[in-house]
Amino acid sequence: MRVSGLKYMILFMALMLCRACHTTTSVTQASRSSNAQVITVLKKGEFKIVFDQAFPLNTSGQNAVKSKPGSTSSSIYIGDGTNYLKINDKKVSGSLQYFGLRRSGYRSGRNGSIAFKDSLPDYDFQAFQGKKFHIDFKTVDRNHRDEHYQISLDIYKNGRSNMTVSSSQRSSISYRGQVEALENLSGEK
Repeated sequence: MRVSGLKYMILFMALMLCRACHTTTSVTQASRSSNAQVITVLKKGEFKIVFDQAFPLNTSGQNAVKSKPGSTSSSIYIGDGTNYLKINDKKVSGSLQYFGLRRSGYRSGRNGSIAFKDSLPDYDFQAFQGKKFHIDFKTVDRNHRDEHYQISLDIYKNGRSNMTVSSSQRSSISYRGQVEALENLSGEK
């Protein structure tokens, strides 16, 4: 009885090993398909990046958001779908929550967000440099033209994106998000 139990255990382990190998192959094929979809979306030059994580410079003011679910003192969960960068028809626009310190220029009545809409310099969205596409551009705040932004964006083949926003009046902040095709979004274009 002990020998047959051992046979069943070996058979079970062999089946699990085969299943694990098959799963790895499926994930790799799905990953390649996903990469191709992201590259296709970027080639069209019409996409949106929805950000779900913000990474402000860690200051004493960040202690106030530590209790927000999904957040730590160095990262803040912002995955409500309202934080985005959109590129469409050689134009770029964005709306992002801001967490950090303003270095100059207090404005009452302003919600403190980063908002911009501008034309985009010519970029070849087909030109990946290794595993990522990189773009730098400058723009100004949509509501207050005296605030300037330097934006650095990295888009990886799997659709994950990292963006850093440097401001003329605030401390820098970074965001992490996911690329989406505009036609996949509810009526946007």
